[in-house]
Order: sequence, then C-alpha cells, then structure tokens
Amino acid sequence: MQHDGNKMTDQPAPPQTPLLDTVHPDRVYDIPQTIRAMRAAGVSPAGAFFEWLKLRCQRNRLRPGDYLAMRLWDRTLYPRARLEDFADTLNAIKKLYPAANFRTDMNALALSKIASDAILAAHGLPVVPLLNLHTTRVFPSPGRTASTQALESFLLNGLSCPAFGKPLWGTQSLGSISLASRDAAAGTVALQDGRIVKAADLAREIHARYGFEGYIFQPKLAPHEAVRAICGDRVATVRVVTIMKENVPYVLRTCWKIPAGANMADNFWRRGNILAGIDMGSGTVTRALTRSGADLRIVEAHPDTGTRLAGLKVPLWEEICKTALFGMAAMGAFGIIGWDIAATADGPVIIDVNETPDPALPQMADGKGLADATFMEFLAGRRAERKLWQEAVRRYMKKEHSAIFSFTAAKDAQ
Repeated sequence: MQHDGNKMTDQPAPPQTPLLDTVHPDRVYDIPQTIRAMRAAGVSPAGAFFEWLKLRCQRNRLRPGDYLAMRLWDRTLYPRARLEDFADTLNAIKKLYPAANFRTDMNALALSKIASDAILAAHGLPVVPLLNLHTTRVFPSPGRTASTQALESFLLNGLSCPAFGKPLWGTQSLGSISLASRDAAAGTVALQDGRIVKAADLAREIHARYGFEGYIFQPKLAPHEAVRAICGDRVATVRVVTIMKENVPYVLRTCWKIPAGANMADNFWRRGNILAGIDMGSGTVTRALTRSGADLRIVEAHPDTGTRLAGLKVPLWEEICKTALFGMAAMGAFGIIGWDIAATADGPVIIDVNETPDPALPQMADGKGLADATFMEFLAGRRAERKLWQEAVRRYMKKEHSAIFSFTAAKDAQ
C-alpha cells in the first residue's frame, strides 16, 4: 500500500532495483568532444555554428540538438544533402505530423497496440498475437489479469516462453522485457539477458508502473534465417514510412533497425545498435550507422557476427513493403504512418504503428532530409484535404443543429 498525499492506493511499491528499463537516457552533448571531432574532420567549429544558425532561421528551424545528434556538420556523411530539408523532432511533432494526420480523433488507434492490432488483423494483416493483458481496468476473463498475485501466477504457470512484454501505450521499447523461460517451482523467470528474477518482483513492478495504463505479453518472434545470421536470435525491424495521397498509399522512406551488443530491442537510441539505409528499388543496404552525435560513424560489418552490411538484401523486402501499403490502406484516416515490420520465420509481421515516426531515422539512414519537395507537396495536399474535411463537418453540424430547432418549432406549434 502506498500513500500519496491524502490518497491511498493499492499499488505496491516497485522493487529497489528496477527490472524494467523505463527511462530514456538524456542526450548529453560533450561540446569539447564535438569540437575535437569537427577539427579532426577538417571542419571549423565556428563555421559549423554559423551553418546551424542559418538553418535555424529557415523554414524547418532546426534545433542545435538535432544538428549535433545527426552530425550534420560532417559532409562525409551527407555529401549531397540539402541541409535545409532536414526536420528536427520537435518541429515534426508540432507541425509536420499534425498537418499530415489532421484527424486527431484517430490517433488513439495508433497509440494503443490492442486497437491498432485489432484493425490490422481484421483486414487480414499479420500482427503479433496477444497472450495476456494486465490492467486494473480489465473485466475478469481468461488471458487477462488485474492484480499482482494474478500476474505472478500467470508468469509462473500460464505464460508460454519465450515471450515479450511491453506497455500497452509505450514507445521506444521503454518498459519492455524479454522472457526466456520460467520455473514455477522456484518462483522465478529467466530473462533473455541472462538474469534470473523472482516472478513476484517482476509482477509487482509491472503492476506498480503499468497497472492502470496496461501491460501486454506477446510471443517472442523467431527471426528470419537471414536476420538470424546477421544479429542472432533477435528481431530487426524495418521502419517503413508510408503516406496517403488522394486515397492511394505510397512508401515514402525506409530504414532498417538492427540490434547489436547486449541489446534485445532494435531501437537506435540504444547504444551499439545499427541503423541501415535501404535502396527502395532493390531492397539492399546502402550504408549502416551506429551511435549518434560526435560518435556517429559508418559501420561496415555487424560487430557480433562480422556480417558485411552494405549491399546486403533486406529479407522479405517486397513483402514488407506490400504489408506496409496494405496497412496504410487499412488505417486510411491517417496521412502518414511509420511501420515497424519484422522479417520472421513465418513472414513479415507488423510490430508497431507510429503516427509520429522519428524523423531522424530515415534522415540519418539515407543522408537526406525528410522535408524535401516531395514531402512538402504531400503536406500541401493534406492541408487542402483538412480544409475540405472541416467544411464537411461544419455543414453536418449546421444541418443537425437546424433539424433540432425545426423539430422544436414544429412541436411548439401543435
């Protein structure tokens, strides 16, 4: 029992040592290190500052953090890029994506993994099955848990391993956990990273952090054999950014997120993971990057297996793109979606739906800005569609309002 001001809750306190990775590390830019990196690359730090200042004054208003994170001052990484086309994360979330996804009432369909999976599955698209939903708001039924004790029992007796757990409304793999096996007699579960933890401790932490919002468990997917040869028994998802133009879905940009080192999740912000650019015509890797900021560099081979990355064909490339296009058609109220799709032993599987896909990923992978002429033309079309939609809503509401008053007047006349 926890005490919060004048309120008492039935959520137990989490373990002293957190089992879930729930905090995104802050971006800390070591300015002396950055200056040294600039000078080593033959770049004037003063010149880089004035270059950023110029970009800050242009239409995308690039922030210094994004300029440094993407290492835009390094022309060896962006030899032919128009830097004014690069969008920063804040500008994309505040301006670009709201213009593309103007139906804000639909955003919850992408934010909730259950809602998006239900829509996609109803359209015949491959999604990860649901093993269990844990939340205090659930109606008692099989495959649903609402208390710490029930969740502990599920972890020890009902969960089929290997499995993966993550927050229902989570992003960037924060709060996720990969479970390798369980031992009911010992009351423990084994994690993919080698830790053996008490099921009671894990259940208490999940319930304390996500008991209200919700936490889901899904089977761990078996990677495609070509993916396994690159990064072992881990899923490497392709980020496919799709747009809707005049009710026709298109693939706009793509990149490949590849886990490395001790990381089980493929999110690029996790240190050591790899981000690969993809030639959309052939599905082959154009280049691969690791880390960010002053440490950002091109990597030739996967550090764990030695597999050379440039020129490598993305497994199931055509099927992955087709899956994303059909998914975009199913979620037709959206103007832009970033799909995370895994090549598995059973074919492409949709892992996640992002209504605000991180603009840095395709920009760094391809070495060119997202907000180019093609994208701005698309946004202009979406703004025109938004105006028509708003006018249609106003006409409908005016008609409904008039009908109410007409009915009232007729009733009074009787």
